[in-house]
Amino acid sequence: MTSPLVSVIIPCYNTGHFLHLPVESVLNQPYENFELLIVNDGSTDPQTLECFEKLNHPKIRIIHQKNRGLAGARNGGIEQARGKYILPLDADDKTSPIGLSRPVEILETQPEISVVYGNVQYFGDENRLVKPPKFNAYRVLLANCFVVSSMFRRSAWEEVGGYTERTLGFEDWEFWLKLIEKNHKFLKVDDVLFHYHKRYNSDLYKTLKIYRPTTEQIKTLHPKLYSLENMKRLRKENSVKWWEDLAWQIPLPLRDRVNRITPLRAVKDWIRDILWKP
Repeated sequence: MTSPLVSVIIPCYNTGHFLHLPVESVLNQPYENFELLIVNDGSTDPQTLECFEKLNHPKIRIIHQKNRGLAGARNGGIEQARGKYILPLDADDKTSPIGLSRPVEILETQPEISVVYGNVQYFGDENRLVKPPKFNAYRVLLANCFVVSSMFRRSAWEEVGGYTERTLGFEDWEFWLKLIEKNHKFLKVDDVLFHYHKRYNSDLYKTLKIYRPTTEQIKTLHPKLYSLENMKRLRKENSVKWWEDLAWQIPLPLRDRVNRITPLRAVKDWIRDILWKP
């Protein structure tokens, strides 16, 4: 049986000095049926432009477009992708050796599943293993529980109209919410599928500075999801306890500061492991 084609989408805006990380991790995959689309999102940095010129591999395509931001770069890449499954990968991160094969195995054998995500290994400013919780729609409404580099069906992306390009940030979180609205199913596997480059000066930390207006904007884009009636329903359906509800409503910037302090992080992880299974 022929393995399905996977399209790996890497947006790149002036980050060519990191680009070798995702590219090498994909080209070294045991899973062979993939295409790698690198989206030059209007880069102006000479080093980055030079990197594009040096990339020469039959499975790599460079897509040049005007700057549209992360959401627009991902959409631009997926629009030209040919794969049945999509794996977004940022220009400074890496996929694991089973980052393609394991999700494909799930998606091929479980047609009811639209998105597969797994554990995350941090590298860079932090070196630790992160185990996202099993899927819970209520949790996802409170905070983004898993990474952008989760494999999904192209058909699901098409159904919801892709990533929203007018958000202030957290475009991947808002994309998951669009899929939840359409009743798509998510599955967490207990394997490391992704290596996240933890950098305290990254775009994520710029987004954290405008965390409140960003989350408020996302809520206004999904009024039915965030209605009091729906929140109560999801809380009951997912058997969310009061302490879990309280923990997940702690703002992301505060939780991130806790994670930077090793003793506090250890206490937090210990409590998490006692109170709920990741």
